[in-house]
Amino acid sequence: MRGLRRKDYVVQVVGDHMTVERRDGRPVRLAWDHLQALKNEAFGEDSTAVEVFPAESSKVDEVNRRHLWRLSEESVPKLGRKSTEPVSPARRVSHDRSTKNP
Repeated sequence: MRGLRRKDYVVQVVGDHMTVERRDGRPVRLAWDHLQALKNEAFGEDSTAVEVFPAESSKVDEVNRRHLWRLSEESVPKLGRKSTEPVSPARRVSHDRSTKNP
């Protein structure tokens, strides 16, 4: 096990598993880019990690802690696209919730 030092957080890495919790025990409210930076430091910039949101029946919610698991290279789904690849109109999704569907 190894830890990454942060002022407000305790970050522990054991194998392919990383946990993040606040030193004061309050909920961990880190922005995506902060979790990404911690993942990069723990596992490397070329690694892919996931955070799981389980079924309610499988949920264990005893501590204010976030968990990330590093995926092996062969188990990484093809999630991204290169910026040079065009996005087809059928795949474009509006994130403007104020727009109503006709």
